Amino acid sequence: MADTDSSEPAKPRIQFGDDTFTVDAELIGELLRMPASRVQSLMREGKITTACERGIDEHEGEFILSWQPSCKGEYGSVRPHHPQIGRRY
Repeated sequence: MADTDSSEPAKPRIQFGDDTFTVDAELIGELLRMPASRVQSLMREGKITTACERGIDEHEGEFILSWQPSCKGEYGSVRPHHPQIGRRY
């Protein structure tokens, strides 16, 4: 029987520190509808582009993170959706 009691809290899927974001590849994979392992290899190859927008004025402290695959092949060319996550930090 597996132990379901976890003494460690789950690691956040998005972390912000030192003016940089770290995002779990599983989360990006869910948004782009592909396996996390594929996300990692495509990012290393420069075939997934990212953008981070920082809010100003009434949106100060808010960020929007966006990802877009620019690969061809099994996942098509450019996907019709552009996953974004907005969050206040």
